[in-house]
Amino acid sequence: MAALLDKSGARTFVTKVCRPDELDQTLAAIQSVSPPKPTSMLAADGTRHSVLLDFYVDDKGEPRMPVVLNSPSPAYSLAAVAALSQWRFSTPTRGGQPVAVRARQEFIFTNGS
Repeated sequence: MAALLDKSGARTFVTKVCRPDELDQTLAAIQSVSPPKPTSMLAADGTRHSVLLDFYVDDKGEPRMPVVLNSPSPAYSLAAVAALSQWRFSTPTRGGQPVAVRARQEFIFTNGS
């Protein structure tokens, strides 16, 4: 059993956390939000930055416990985490039962027009 924190900070307990390859079907984002470019990073030089997040998708399809694995700065990290918190996923299931699953998402930021 694993405890995941919901948005209010309360613990939600799930009995099964599985790998993506154990799901009945591929995890899919059903609602996604693009992160805004940090205003302090809007140089028009065409630079590409990425933020890689590791997180769980709970048994209701909501992202939980994001961890920044790679980011060029805290401003990009905050923008990516804020965007991910608004995402919703298809309910992950294994054997027809809702489960939690670990996932990763890369957010790409391109400076310039």
